[in-house]
Amino acid sequence: MKNLVQSLVAAVALALPASAAVFTFDGPGGLANDYATPGFSFRPAAFFAANDAFGDPIPGSETWRFDHTAPAITAENPSDYGRGAAPSGTQAMNALFQPVIIQLPGVSLLQEFGVTLDNDSFGDADARIEFYNKDNVLLRTLSTDQTIAGLTVGFGGSLAGVEHIILPAGAFYDDLKITVVPEPAEYAVFGGAALVVVAGARAWRRRGAVATKV
Repeated sequence: MKNLVQSLVAAVALALPASAAVFTFDGPGGLANDYATPGFSFRPAAFFAANDAFGDPIPGSETWRFDHTAPAITAENPSDYGRGAAPSGTQAMNALFQPVIIQLPGVSLLQEFGVTLDNDSFGDADARIEFYNKDNVLLRTLSTDQTIAGLTVGFGGSLAGVEHIILPAGAFYDDLKITVVPEPAEYAVFGGAALVVVAGARAWRRRGAVATKV
């Protein structure tokens, strides 16, 4: 029965649709979130600790968090900042002065990630894009050299349990590609439902067998 339930749960997970998004940040909107599709968002990030009930920082809880005090992330023309033309169109996401949290549509299986940097040689040669789960545990880093004009970085394959991504400050980002599917663990509840179905089917067969003997 256990193997059957696992197979049913796996089938449900595989049947879930992938969400593929491409963000070029081109159009009339001046904020990055003007271009966000449902479930995605772009927010300013800062590295700081959580506070306890008294408002004091909790030692050891430092991680990337949404910076409520910072202005919203914008979509602008990089050439206005001396960063060359946008990789595509006229606008890109401005992360020159603050990192960006890319919030995904819940805990997800990340199948594809790619992004193109601005067309200049400024920035950090050892910048890193970071992928985190819902508990702020770092799952993977992606090395990014911001001094290479128009550099495109990314990966294919699967990375499970991703809830948010951190883009480092110091660059404009364009042509952001993200493909996710809902994390199968989020749908473990289907296992219980499948178990009920299997148990019910077996009970029905047993009743049928007894009736036949009578």
